Amino acid sequence: MKKIFWSTVFCILISSYINGQEFNLIGRLNGSIGLNYESLDYYGGTMAYSPGGGAGLEIGTEYHIFKGMYGYGTVGYQYNLALQLQSGNNGSNKSSATFSRTFLTFGVNKMFKLSENTLYGLVIGIGGNYNIPGKLKITENDISQVPIQYDSNLGFHIDAKLRLKLSDKFFLEPGIRYRKLELDAKSSGISNPEVLPSHFRTLNTSGVEIAVSIIKRL
Repeated sequence: MKKIFWSTVFCILISSYINGQEFNLIGRLNGSIGLNYESLDYYGGTMAYSPGGGAGLEIGTEYHIFKGMYGYGTVGYQYNLALQLQSGNNGSNKSSATFSRTFLTFGVNKMFKLSENTLYGLVIGIGGNYNIPGKLKITENDISQVPIQYDSNLGFHIDAKLRLKLSDKFFLEPGIRYRKLELDAKSSGISNPEVLPSHFRTLNTSGVEIAVSIIKRL
């Protein structure tokens, strides 16, 4: 997975160097709110977690196809952690859920230019994302379950962004993205993942991302 990640980054950078006059560089940070929540036991109470939540980072390029239309591709990483931890004279107690995924994102953006000033344009995007998921690790009241691995899968997204002009070379792009993605269990330390509860057999990692991108014109 690391080889795929760094090979993709290398190809993106080389392409940007060769065709710099037609490319923009993209750096994107997001905080994701999952659309599907499950619960863990914590001292008899419940702790909510969502595999579709977490924080993420993307880097990539945007290619100017023709007036107002851009193609783009990024490589990214998303990590989600939910944790309840308590320590005292009677010992400690921990409940947690962790999940991560590496992904390739691709699609098209349509920009509606508004001005030459700070409020430069409105951008509507649509595309797909190929995800290589990590393990879902669950701990309830200090008892750790066997990690569950998931198959890679293709999802899709739509987003809306404002492009703010900082200078002739740099733009800031705050926005919101809806992501649809489900992953099927591949293994869980047992011979047949079909015996898992339904919310573990098919992991709903759909969510809404609040993001900020920095764009550098080359």
